[in-house]
Amino acid sequence: DDCEGGCGSPSQGHCVSGVCQCFGFWTGDHCQQTWEGVLGIWWQVYVYVYGGAFAIIGLITIIQLVRFFRHSRVLDTEKLIHGLVLLESLFQCIYLLIDPTSSRGIMPPIVRSVFNGLTVYIIVALYIMIIMFWSEMYYQAKAVPHHILRKRRAIFVVFFLFSLAFETTMRVLYALNYWQTLISGIHSLFIVVVCIGVGVSFLFFGPRLYNNLSRSYMLISPGVPYRDYMLNKLKKTHHLTIGSSILIILNTASIVVSYLLQYYRYGLRDPQFYLVQNFGYRFIMLAYCVHVVFVLRHAPEEYRVYNKIPD
Repeated sequence: DDCEGGCGSPSQGHCVSGVCQCFGFWTGDHCQQTWEGVLGIWWQVYVYVYGGAFAIIGLITIIQLVRFFRHSRVLDTEKLIHGLVLLESLFQCIYLLIDPTSSRGIMPPIVRSVFNGLTVYIIVALYIMIIMFWSEMYYQAKAVPHHILRKRRAIFVVFFLFSLAFETTMRVLYALNYWQTLISGIHSLFIVVVCIGVGVSFLFFGPRLYNNLSRSYMLISPGVPYRDYMLNKLKKTHHLTIGSSILIILNTASIVVSYLLQYYRYGLRDPQFYLVQNFGYRFIMLAYCVHVVFVLRHAPEEYRVYNKIPD
């Protein structure tokens, strides 16, 4: 089963029945060409446009976090959401600008795959964090005891850890070339189920909570700091929910369509389809980060009032 001319190094491909089967981002008859070389200028556009865009979002997020902490050192949900956007921007820049195909020998395939997986995980974490944002507002409005709120937070933490473990495991197995078609299908199904669950939560509970809480806070006398603080926070959360719902629908649709095209037509080894697919994925991730940073862009007077509000 020797292939004339070989199939490159063991990390590039191996010979099966006289034909080279390439690994990772290697292609060609002898697995000597990189996907970067095949895609040419379009690959450079993809890498540097998105890498630069995420770098700008990261800088804006740092500026906003500094402004927020100058107003208040309380680590609230808004600051945690900003922190996740900052991590997303950082991981995207590392993944895109250093060695996105592991062909330069800078980043091992497993490390590259895990970094790419972390960018997906953080977007899912942002979705869940906004649900936590809603739940905290709901419990504050209903004066629910703190021990119940801690239990609800514990559920979110468990899900965060499970999602991180799942995402990392899937990425490592995929990088090791184990059952790539099966791994890709399971991973896509998991993301779709999470997106549908979060999307339904937003669409079903979001408007109801917004209307109920708005009526509750409007009953408080105008000019009371707590009323203004909670109405402002409620408005931000409502805007986050609307944007999240739209982007979740787009994300779910893109995953389903791309997986069906990949499975039934293009396969896992088509560079052009991979580029188009990732252009779409990264656009949705970037749009979501921009949306979150824009909605939470203000560090208003509410932070100065926040410390006077009982926990």
